[in-house]
Amino acid sequence: MSALRLALLSLALLVLAAGAAAAQPADAGFHASARVGMTAFETPTVRDREGAGLLGYDRRGTTWSVSAGHEWRVARFLFIGIEVGYTDNGQATITYASANAYAFRSTQVDVLASATVAAGKFRVGLKAGIGRTREQYRISTYISGTPDLNSERARDLPVAALTLGYAVTKRLSVFVDARRTFGDVADTVTKALIASNPTPPPYRDVLNSVSRVTAFSAGVKIRI
Repeated sequence: MSALRLALLSLALLVLAAGAAAAQPADAGFHASARVGMTAFETPTVRDREGAGLLGYDRRGTTWSVSAGHEWRVARFLFIGIEVGYTDNGQATITYASANAYAFRSTQVDVLASATVAAGKFRVGLKAGIGRTREQYRISTYISGTPDLNSERARDLPVAALTLGYAVTKRLSVFVDARRTFGDVADTVTKALIASNPTPPPYRDVLNSVSRVTAFSAGVKIRI
């Protein structure tokens, strides 16, 4: 099942849960959240196939996201929930000997299940699910050598997160989290490049997807 279908199913479950929301404790119910932070990208090129022609790789970007969901209290200190969100992972760049700079931008729609343990005003949570990850490629600085190609691919990738939070009030909390998107959007640029200009390596090695993303963020969460 694709992440889009999961998102629609999740939204339907949230609507069905609305009737029971009034009976939930103050700590449970619907919520909306937003976060901002930094990302670190990985690429098979830099990790496994770095060559003499690779001048540089900027793997850090800025991330932000918005999400909405619902949590249910299943025990005194335990909550489970579901969350749907949109994340912009920012972009990474690779610079080759031609002085061309290649930008890879990553965005995703997440559908995540969560489990949270409350201890006083502190919260510790784990999230896991699927992110419909879309990667866009473009030559951000074109000098010579490689065709000026644009490419875009999407794939469902696993996502996991660890969250530490603090309840400022019964409806407002702040949190920090570490989030990981696993796997790659397969060869986003390589296929397009070979189809239009069948050059030998190293060009094929440089232009690969960089969808494995680790993000560290801070945010706010509001009970609705």
